[in-house]
Amino acid sequence: MEILELCERIGMPREVTEQVLSHTAFDRQLLVGITHRETAADTYRALKARCQNRMELLACSLQAARLAYEAYRALGIDERVFIDTMKCFSRFIGETYTNCGVYDFDRGWWTYRQLSLSLFRLGELEYEYLDSEHKVSIHIPSDADISLDLCRESYARYLEFTERFFPDKAGYTPVCESWLLSPTLNELLPPSSRIRAFASCFCVTAWNREASDYLTWIYGKSTTDYSSLPENTSLQKSVKQVLLNGGAIGSAYGELTGF
Repeated sequence: MEILELCERIGMPREVTEQVLSHTAFDRQLLVGITHRETAADTYRALKARCQNRMELLACSLQAARLAYEAYRALGIDERVFIDTMKCFSRFIGETYTNCGVYDFDRGWWTYRQLSLSLFRLGELEYEYLDSEHKVSIHIPSDADISLDLCRESYARYLEFTERFFPDKAGYTPVCESWLLSPTLNELLPPSSRIRAFASCFCVTAWNREASDYLTWIYGKSTTDYSSLPENTSLQKSVKQVLLNGGAIGSAYGELTGF
């Protein structure tokens, strides 16, 4: 798959695609290294140090995605899974543009997971194999619909996918760490809330009250000036009131009990 076709199929904005195409020099050894689970993290750090800016890092990452595509094909994984998984790049670019007003790639520290065939998007949810822990981490993309019927469909796809392509990981324990599992939200949201329904599918075993990434997902920015947070949705209003009253949202960790 050529780089232009890849950019088009994952929905990369035209302006960003032009920047990606302007980079033509690549260290193939680093590109190969980032597509293997054992070397991906270290190779990412080396690649980041080599690149002059984050858009060059994006260009290198998408070139590595072409190598990952060949690995998908060798395993027989459906091309739709590849495209859905690699759409993380255009999604992250779009999120940065929405929040900051500029196109930027600030998620290279995360996307080596997709490039190394450690993380796959199957329907609404993403699944990351944590081999050292014998667990699979469930991630919720920002554009996911977490209605339980769609989560069930996604999880069924994951089970079938794992049994077919990675049977040695079929017994991994499904876990999730997210602000969506915060116990505080269960008190704020109505019984009909999709977030509450999603969270009820997990047995929460840890709560990090200090985690603040929920601010970006709920408000589009991270700040300690809670009085400045917008109140455009009922969730924004409720969470803001909790914060102003000294409460916490944080992030929670739990094991899946069933969708």
